[in-house]
Amino acid sequence: MKKKNGKGDEFKLAKKEALEHEIDQLNFYSQSYIRSAMQTVSYAVPQLVNYVRGSSSKLCQALHLLEQVAVATENLVAKLQSQLQSTKEKKG
Repeated sequence: MKKKNGKGDEFKLAKKEALEHEIDQLNFYSQSYIRSAMQTVSYAVPQLVNYVRGSSSKLCQALHLLEQVAVATENLVAKLQSQLQSTKEKKG
C-alpha cells in the first residue's frame, strides 16, 4: 500500500487559496477602479459637452470600453468561481 504524504492535499489547498485570492482581487479591481472610472466618466460627459468640442463622443467611447472591461472581469470572476466550486466538490 502507498502512504499518502499529504502533498496532494497541500497542492489542492494552495490552488484553492490562489483562486480565492484571484477572485477577491478581481472583485476589488472591478469595484474600486473600473466602476469608479465609469462613474467619473459618466459625470464628466454632461459637464464637458458644452465646453469641449467632441468630448462627449470620446468620453462615451471610453465609457463603452470600460463597460467591456467590467463585463470581461465579471465573466472571468464567474469562471474562477466555477473552478473553485469544482475544487470544493472534488474535495468533498
